[in-house]
Amino acid sequence: YPKRSLRAQLCVAGNAMLRSYAASHDIPFKMVGTLIVATSEDAAAALEAILQHGRENGVTGLMVVDRARVRSLEPQLRCITALHSTNTGVIDSHALMLCLQADLEANGGVTVFHSPILGGAVSEAGITLDIGGSSPIQIRARSLIVATGLGACPLARAIGLPDVPEERRCKGNYFT
Repeated sequence: YPKRSLRAQLCVAGNAMLRSYAASHDIPFKMVGTLIVATSEDAAAALEAILQHGRENGVTGLMVVDRARVRSLEPQLRCITALHSTNTGVIDSHALMLCLQADLEANGGVTVFHSPILGGAVSEAGITLDIGGSSPIQIRARSLIVATGLGACPLARAIGLPDVPEERRCKGNYFT
């Protein structure tokens, strides 16, 4: 993320907060690490830039590792060097969502499933949402958290929320 951007700051702080929350709520998680690999000298130079950029943003647990270390971590991987992020992990997302739902409801929040947001508008009175589903309704909120994954930015724009960032997609390879 851009140097010292809000997104970078929140990502670093959020990493630590999520691990703390998971540990305090017995949510299964494991710090498995991530390897960002370089298969050419040009890519190796780019890794150095990524490392420096990460350090400028306060990311900890980043280190350059040589080919031998990479092979000890992942024997099938072929590269000339890699950046190892030790503060990357996996979490039981279902257990996390159940804990977050329980915390929300314990603090007066309400969870409503199968109720898509069809539209909305922002005004001085708040945010009005048109909710669909088996019992359509219109509601007004003073604040709104849009946490819909890849659909978050388009939905926020459709509602008329201000300062919605552009989506930044990147390729990821995930293995089981």
